[in-house]
This record gives sequence, C-alpha cells and structure tokens, in this order.
Amino acid sequence: MSSALRPALFSTAFSCFFALLGSVTSTVSIRGTNCNFSIHFKPHSPLDPFCNASELRHNFLHAVTCRGYLRFPIGEHSLAEMNQEIDRILEASKDVNNASSCSEVKAFYFNESAWIFFKFPDFGRQEEPNFDRLAAYWIEDLRGKEGQFVPFPPSDEWISLGEAYSREDFEKLSKDEKKQKSAICDPFVWFYDKSTKAFRTLNFKEAIKIGDPFARREELMMCDQNEKSSQVDPIVDKHNVTDVGTVWSLPTETPRDVFHSQVYATYHLRSERETDGYHALFWRSNSTQVEDFLKGERDEYPWGNYCHLRRYRLEFHELPQAFILPKNEQMPFLDSIPEATESFTPSFTKANRVRRGVTKQLKSFTTTPYPGQMKKDKDDYEARRAGWVEEQEKGSQAVFPGFFLTFLSFFLAF
Repeated sequence: MSSALRPALFSTAFSCFFALLGSVTSTVSIRGTNCNFSIHFKPHSPLDPFCNASELRHNFLHAVTCRGYLRFPIGEHSLAEMNQEIDRILEASKDVNNASSCSEVKAFYFNESAWIFFKFPDFGRQEEPNFDRLAAYWIEDLRGKEGQFVPFPPSDEWISLGEAYSREDFEKLSKDEKKQKSAICDPFVWFYDKSTKAFRTLNFKEAIKIGDPFARREELMMCDQNEKSSQVDPIVDKHNVTDVGTVWSLPTETPRDVFHSQVYATYHLRSERETDGYHALFWRSNSTQVEDFLKGERDEYPWGNYCHLRRYRLEFHELPQAFILPKNEQMPFLDSIPEATESFTPSFTKANRVRRGVTKQLKSFTTTPYPGQMKKDKDDYEARRAGWVEEQEKGSQAVFPGFFLTFLSFFLAF
C-alpha cells in the first residue's frame, strides 16, 4: 500500500470505527466520510418515554388499516385521549369493506396535500378464498377528511402495478410468467420516491413510473437483494441538503420487526414489533437544529430521542404504517423546544446510561403509560423494561471489545 494513502485511509477507518461505536448509543453524522452502515439507526428499548401530545397539537396523526385510514387532529387531546379516541373509531370501522381480503398498505408522501397509498397482498392470507395478488396505488387528497374514518375504494378503482409475490414464489415463476403477470417481488421493500415519481427499491431506482407503470418491466426479472423497508424524506429532499441521503432504511436483520413508516423533515415514525404487537415510536428531533439543518446552516444531523406514541391495534386491522403531518408544510412539527434535564427517574437514568452513555432526558416527556387496557399495558411495559435493562447490562460488557478488535485488525492491516 502506498504510504501516501495510509493517512487518509487510517482517518476514514478511525472515523468509521468511532461512528459505528457511536451508532449503538446515539445518532451519528460524519460529513464526507463514506461508512458502510446507516447513520440514523438508534436502538429502541421499552424505556423510551411516552410522547407529550401537546407538542404535536398542530398535527394530524394518520392511522392506516387494511380497510381505510383515519386522519385524527391531535389538537388539545392528551396522549391518552388521542389513543382512546383513535381506538374507538377504528373499532367501529373494522368491518368496513369486510367482503374483501385484508391487504397490506404502505403510505408515502405525494405532494403537500395528497398521500399515495400502496397496497399489496398479505402473503399470510394465501389460503383465504378471496386472496388477491394485486399490487396497486391510490392517490388521496387528505384535506377535509379530519376526524373521520375514510374507507379505501374498491380494488378495481386502484391503479394496478401488477401481481405481487413473495420472494419464494417469485423465484418459482418463469421469465415469461413474470413478464405476463407484471410480477413484483417482495412489495414490502418497495417505496415511492417523489423525486423520480416512481415506485422503487434501494437498487431498482426508477423501476415503476407513475403514469407508465408497465414500461421497462423486463428489468424487474429478479428480486432486489435488499430486504429492508425504506422511506424517503420529502422535506429534506426539497431543501436539497447536501451530503445527506434522503432514503432511509434500518440496518436490521429482521426488517419486518423494525422499520420506518414515515420520515419527514428529519422527524420520523418507527414501527417495532414486540411480544404484544407493534408499537409506534416518534423520533423527536430538536426543532432549532432541524431548522438550521434544512437551511444548510448545520452539518450534523439534528439530535433527538424516541418517545412512545401508540400501540397499534391489530385486532382492528390497524397496520404499523402510521404517519404524522402538520396542517401545512410551513408549520413546524413541534410547538415548543424543551430544554435538556436530568430530572428523570433513577430506573430510566440507569438504563439510558447503559444505552446512550448519557443521563440527559427531555423534561416535556411523560413516563406515565396511557390508559386503554391500562393495567395490561403497564404490566407489560414494566416487564419489558426490566428485561431490557438486564439484557443490556449483560450485553454491554461484550460490545466494546468486539468493536475494538475489529478496529485493531483493520489498523494492523496497514
């Protein structure tokens, strides 16, 4: 190796090593350094506090089911009131359009007032008599739909993209069958990219164009090797922030267990599967840093923390695909900028020291589990919290040696 290259490569390796170490405990952003891991992955734990709904009062929380969606104005509702009211509306609407099989639905930004819904089969229902392989999209203007459950239109009114298959079944199709059926492999990993006006995966970048969805389909004769669900940050994309990718995916080996349902102006909603179902977690970025970041006045990605927003109600056909939107794009997500404090309870402080290496938390978060199956939720919450702390305390002893040995072996190669 050229001696002239050693300093630069060593610097990159050194930066990547400490970024990787930091990615276990915090959000990482390294300007100009190409590290082969996600800069925005931060482990969640049952210790994440519950969100303060008052900070989101100028927003709408959108709950998505296989039957339709609910655009809920958060307003002056507490977190408890918001979740109870959403549960009530979803339960009352769970039998809407029940003649059709439940499909999976993902939701993506289309423009300032409209959202694009992408439906595809739930492959766990293949034995049902009305199972449908249709992959299709529907563009919905969200304005004027506040506070009501809006059923999706019948399947024949959606715009077809072809037939969807699991990876295993897709590989069984011949090339002619794939072409004839306009077959789509593993639609869970597909997402809509507004910059190209196309449905795509991480590797197939302009695969299915809106307006001409069946062109160039001969290029989709194989599955994307990537199995992760992704989202585009439309607001960061609009601001053309340099050196920061707008496509987000989580570096996990279990993509169905943890994924983003939305990324918007650096805030994002993350869905995680636990023993009691899926949970919606809100990444609450510092709003001052967000503003500076979008203006190009800040290089580092905005600092933030997860808070628990909602437990998805699968029994009401709710899907882990929620998204939050302000009344208009000019309004900030958060209504206030709380200061960092160390006034958290000792049990949280101990676990966060294991996880993040810091004890600072946010004063405005609430740690009281919301009502609605309150006793069960609280018991489950405490059990998960205790188990997670024990697991982290055992595992943390092995984290640094592993990273250190990896870095040392890389360094010695020079």
